[in-house]
Amino acid sequence: MRCPACSRKMTALFTSYVCDWCDGHKKPIPVARGWVIWRRGQTAEERECYVFPTPQMAEYYRAVTNVEGDVRQVLSEMPIRWSDGKGNIKNLRLAERLYTIYPDHRFEPGPFRAFLAPEESRRAA
Repeated sequence: MRCPACSRKMTALFTSYVCDWCDGHKKPIPVARGWVIWRRGQTAEERECYVFPTPQMAEYYRAVTNVEGDVRQVLSEMPIRWSDGKGNIKNLRLAERLYTIYPDHRFEPGPFRAFLAPEESRRAA
């Protein structure tokens, strides 16, 4: 049986099933990190964002474009390929395409997906 939230295999219990990932018994192992401009919304839903290799690059993009939001660290279970920006903004480096960013690690894994780093790692960075 697969978890309805993250599509990972669930563990059978005596009369039910449990998802070790969504219930917090297992955590994904991030292999890459980046930074996004996270606009606070009414609901905690996934959204597509540009991912930057450093917080300074995200701040630079936010300053040039006047985008509102917080610079937040994201973690990915797959490597992020970086490329130079192709638009009007000079000296910009970002992920090769938009990423779907989830508020936490409870989502179906796949390419071009990442999740917000927990708040405690945000304070430590």
